[in-house]
Amino acid sequence: MIMYTLHINTSLASFKLKNRNFILLFMIFSSLLVTFLLCGIVSFIAGDGVFYIDYLDDLSTTSVFTITVLFAPLFETFLYQFLIIEVLLFIRKWLHIPFFVPIAVSAIVFGLTHDYNVYYIFSASLIGILYALFYLIAKYNVSMNAFISVTIVHASTNLVGFIIDQIQ
Repeated sequence: MIMYTLHINTSLASFKLKNRNFILLFMIFSSLLVTFLLCGIVSFIAGDGVFYIDYLDDLSTTSVFTITVLFAPLFETFLYQFLIIEVLLFIRKWLHIPFFVPIAVSAIVFGLTHDYNVYYIFSASLIGILYALFYLIAKYNVSMNAFISVTIVHASTNLVGFIIDQIQ
């Protein structure tokens, strides 16, 4: 009986791990798909240079990688998903604000800080909605760490964008 119980507990732990990995891979794939579709549509409407960030031209490839793939996802996830969403969820208990408010505030602030042009703000706000949703999905999944999960998704998306920029 004890061995059977241990086997069930091991199976459940394995399922949670596999489930967590599946959810994380789904988030990464979804983020990449939405980002590329959104960038394609916006570039078609506004032109190819709409996502160009001129201040990165003066930086080395290593610096751009460090900023966009390592530092920005950590900092932005902490500030725009973790801090904003957690504070608003805490306040929500007393003010009874709708559940979408933390998502909307997080996404709008995320978008507004990417103020290179109006198209970039719009696109970043939509991606911010996705990251906020991912944060909440991971937060309410017992086997996941929301901050780490969204940081990985954000870093993965930025990494693919970095690689594409280096190829072009």
